[in-house]
Amino acid sequence: MNKMQIHILYRKEFFIKAITYILVCSLLGILSMYVIKSKPLSILFLMVMIIPIPFLKLLLNIFRKKMHLQIFFDHLQILIENHKGYQTEKRIDFTDIKSYSVQFPSEKFSSIKFNLTTNKSLEYSFYNNAFSKEDIGVTELIDSVHESIKKYNRSESNKILFVPAFYATTKGLVLISSLIIFLLIGVFLYALYSSKSLPVTFIFSLILIGQLLLRRNKDFNYYKKTNTQD
Repeated sequence: MNKMQIHILYRKEFFIKAITYILVCSLLGILSMYVIKSKPLSILFLMVMIIPIPFLKLLLNIFRKKMHLQIFFDHLQILIENHKGYQTEKRIDFTDIKSYSVQFPSEKFSSIKFNLTTNKSLEYSFYNNAFSKEDIGVTELIDSVHESIKKYNRSESNKILFVPAFYATTKGLVLISSLIIFLLIGVFLYALYSSKSLPVTFIFSLILIGQLLLRRNKDFNYYKKTNTQD
């Protein structure tokens, strides 16, 4: 039995709340501009929408939680504690795991995603940097989980599959390729019918696609390396 501590971020929870906030501010801004016809009010909602950006690190801390992970031969025991001290526990039996993958969403996070036999999934995103001296390194934690599943597979007929993360799959490559094609078509049509410089949205789209390509490369290389070692 191994017992480890690390800090995690509920990325899905943070993403949903962030998108909701942006959509609400955008909608109020559009209503102010085209329905109420108040330009100052629409500018105000734009400012409200971008104000949180300088405080992004502080906002992330709100969604940061401490995880205590115990690895047993046939299951994982997880205890998660938020900044207020509220704790939740979860047991993940290896018999309930159909497959799992490791991914690297950004330079700050590494994730493990468990695909369950119930067709549901559980994903945990770990901070790459430690927040206390008790925190274990994220590489060591992921390797420990990986090794425990390998040991389990040696004694069981129903193996837990190690699969590539989404962007490292063919479907992920098709999605990224489609985004590139749509962006090129958009740039071509804009250049054909407009003499103005490219909008900022095209530049942001290009940056996003570049980040997806880097993520695919990292996810794919990790899967290939780890799968070869197995």
